[in-house]
This record gives sequence, structure tokens and C-alpha cells, in this order.
Amino acid sequence: VPVYRWQLPDELAPAERAIDALVRDDVDAILFTSAQQLDHLLTIAERRGQREALHAALGRTLIGSIGPTCTARIVAHGLRPAVEPDHGHMAHLVKALAVYISSQRGIE
Repeated sequence: VPVYRWQLPDELAPAERAIDALVRDDVDAILFTSAQQLDHLLTIAERRGQREALHAALGRTLIGSIGPTCTARIVAHGLRPAVEPDHGHMAHLVKALAVYISSQRGIE
């Protein structure tokens, strides 16, 4: 008996809007807090005939990963995360992203 399963959410509209925004290059950064999130996003894009466009958009987007397992999945999909925090907590991921962006823009 599966106690815990990762399934697509019943309501796909938020993910579909995110895919559309990514494809339009309206998104500067995306944070993944689980490996399954990327799989789900790609599955939804596939159903909409947008998988290739999404993959290309993700290649142009700053990607943050919560930790090694998530990073491994991102890399397995041919993408590269720009940031991964030392500790696998959301606050650390957001801070790592902010530090990365600041360093790229020369902001202290």
C-alpha cells in the first residue's frame, strides 16, 4: 500500500500558467524544492505540446535546486541549476538565489 505518492495535482492551471510564462521568457528564475516538481512540469508541458519549448526556456532561466537529489534530476534532464544551498531548506534556497543574483549584478 503506497503511503506517500507524488501525483500531478488535480488543478493544473497554476502549472500551465507557469509554463506559459517560462516559454514567453517572463520568468527570471525558478526554484525547485523537489525532483518531482520538474518531472511534473515537463509532463504537463508534454500534454500541452510544449515540452521542447519549456525545456529550451528552462535552459535560459536561472534554476535553483533545493539539494543534491533535486539537482541530480535537473541535470538528468539536461539542465543545470545555478544555485543549490548548503542546507536543504527553502530559506537557504532563497538566500542562495539572492546572493547569486547580487554577485552577478555586482551588488553587495
